[in-house]
Amino acid sequence: MKKGDGDMYADQYRHISARLMRLDELNLSIQKVSGYTVEQLFQMFLSGYELKPPEYQSVENISKVVGAKVMNELSVFQRAIATWGEDAQMKMVLEEMSELQKEICKLWRGKDNRDAIAEEVADVEIMLDQLKLMLDIPYEVEQHRQNKLQRLRERLEEKV
Repeated sequence: MKKGDGDMYADQYRHISARLMRLDELNLSIQKVSGYTVEQLFQMFLSGYELKPPEYQSVENISKVVGAKVMNELSVFQRAIATWGEDAQMKMVLEEMSELQKEICKLWRGKDNRDAIAEEVADVEIMLDQLKLMLDIPYEVEQHRQNKLQRLRERLEEKV
């Protein structure tokens, strides 16, 4: 190997790593929009499933559909908080996180319980959304999330 080959390979590795991260982000975007993972869409395609275009065709219509969904979820969260109270809902956050933890432990012991884990993740996400609403911190959480994602990207780049 020549003297500059190591640098060349490091550059190629960084380039490939960056492209894989972009593909990961694209995969998540596709999943958020379609409700399916790329793998699920591919399997549907291979099995001859007819993929239909979404009912909404314009950015404005997509925005309306997403906005209505978010407003509906907020309404449900507010009703839950009003019905059971903040204290009970905060305790439920811990209970749902504990149930998720239990299912992950079962997975480590060899149980095939991905569906149970998916259900518990959904429960935890719903309760965390209520917690953000109760404490009025959704923007702060998003800011921290973006900062932590950026720090993770930087750490991954350092590893390359």
